[in-house]
Amino acid sequence: MRFDGYLHVEDTGFEPNAFQQKFFETGSLGWANPLDALAAFHFLQRFLYKFGGESLEKDAPEWGFFRKLFLYTARFEVPIRYRGSDLWYPSWYDRWLAQCAPHIEDHISIIEAIDCGTKYQRE
Repeated sequence: MRFDGYLHVEDTGFEPNAFQQKFFETGSLGWANPLDALAAFHFLQRFLYKFGGESLEKDAPEWGFFRKLFLYTARFEVPIRYRGSDLWYPSWYDRWLAQCAPHIEDHISIIEAIDCGTKYQRE
């Protein structure tokens, strides 16, 4: 919630579905633009927790993609422009800085362990 993916799409024309497809084709994020990866994380988080993905098993390919995106983006600095807007929770970035950023290495370790210990379903 620390990155405004909607604004990034508006600014760049970013296409989350194409980004996801390229991840599944390559199996990595080494090619990914950091802001595009943050936007992909933004949209996938919404899908998995609110807009249709809630019933997916935790070993679904989308969960693997989500975890990889977290691990790839967790340490990225978010440009001021994308830290929220008056339209959606402008304080989310500040909350992330106060509550999550100080513990980011712990969060990364937890997600790495979950990701490494999960045998994902085939896409």
